[in-house]
Amino acid sequence: MLYLGCDIHRDYTTISCLDEAGDVLATNNVPNSHQGIVQFLERYPEEKFSVVLEAGLNWGMVYDLFESIERVHQIVLAHPPKVKAIASAQIKTDRIDAQVLARLLRVKMIPEVWISSKDVRVIKDIVRFRTFIVKMNTMVKNRIHDLLHKAHFTPPDVRDLFGSYGRQWLKEITLPDERLDRLLRQHLSLHDTFKVKEQEIRKWIIHALHDRPDLRLAMTIPGIGEVFAAVVILEIDDINRFPDAAHLHSYCGLVPSTHNSGRIQYHGRLIRGNKWLRWAFVEGAHTAVRVSPYFRRHYNNVKIKAGIQAACISCARKLATVTYTILKEKRPYQEINILNNRGRLPSVKSSRKGSGLE
Repeated sequence: MLYLGCDIHRDYTTISCLDEAGDVLATNNVPNSHQGIVQFLERYPEEKFSVVLEAGLNWGMVYDLFESIERVHQIVLAHPPKVKAIASAQIKTDRIDAQVLARLLRVKMIPEVWISSKDVRVIKDIVRFRTFIVKMNTMVKNRIHDLLHKAHFTPPDVRDLFGSYGRQWLKEITLPDERLDRLLRQHLSLHDTFKVKEQEIRKWIIHALHDRPDLRLAMTIPGIGEVFAAVVILEIDDINRFPDAAHLHSYCGLVPSTHNSGRIQYHGRLIRGNKWLRWAFVEGAHTAVRVSPYFRRHYNNVKIKAGIQAACISCARKLATVTYTILKEKRPYQEINILNNRGRLPSVKSSRKGSGLE
C-alpha cells in the first residue's frame, strides 16, 4: 500500500507518494485530469493506493477522478483547519503540505470530513443555486423600495408589495422623473425573471427528491417547508453519522463558544458550522414560532430570560433536535401541547419534551 497526499489547486494537484516505511517516493504536480492521475499511478503498477485530499474548492472533481480508478483502495477527505501540522506551520509550500497529509494518512491521524455521494453533491449545488437566486431577488426588491423612497412614493398598505395587488400597483404607477421610472421598469423586469427562475428550480429540486422518504418526514416539522426540507436532508445526508442531537447542533453552528479558566466560565459567539443548515433552522424557527404553540411557548419563555436573539437561536436549536429525532426514528412530527413544559435548552432531552417525539 502506498499513501498519496494531495494538495489541490484549480488546474493541478501536488501529489506526494509515501511507502509503508514512510519514505517519500515522489512529489509532483499532476494535471487535474484522469489521464494525468493515471500516468502518475502507473509508476507503481503493482501497488494499491490510499489517498487523502484536503477539502477545498475543487476537491469533488479530484475525488471523482480517484474514485474511478480501481487500484485506489481508500479516499479520505481532510478537514483543513483541524490539520494542525499544516494550519499552524511556519513554512508552507505545496510539496510540504502534500507530504504532511500523506504522513498523517499513513498513521491514521487525518481529521476526516463526511463525503456525500456525487448525486447528493450535484443536487446540493442545485439547492444552493436556488438560494443564490432568492438572495439576488431580495436585493432587487430592496432596490425597488429605495427607488420609491427617492421618488417620494408611498407604497400601499399591503403585507407584500410584490404580491398580486402590490405588483399591479407597481405596474400602473409612473415616477415623476423619467429616468427613475425607466430604472424602476428594469428592476421589475429583473424581479420577474428571478421569480420565474426560482419557481423552475424549485420544481426541479422537488422532482429530484420526490422519492426520498426523509424529505416527506422533514416537511412535517413546523417551519420546515419543501425548500428548507431539501436543504436539511441534503446537508445532513445521513443522520446516523451524528451520535446524538448535540453533535448536530455543533455541526450546524448553533451552540455558543465556551471559555473556561479556573472558576470563570463564559459563552461567546456561535461557533462556526454548516452555514446552510444554520440558515435553514434559524429561518425555519421564525415560521415555527408563528404556526406552532409548542415553539411559540418555548420562544416566549427564553425571550423573557435571555432576549429575542437568544430565543431565536434556542428555537433553531430545538428545531434541529426535532429534525434529528424524526429522521432517526423515521416517523413524522406530531405536536403535543404539554402546559408544564419549560423548554430548557441546550438540554437535548428537554428539546424532545412536549414535541411529540418522546
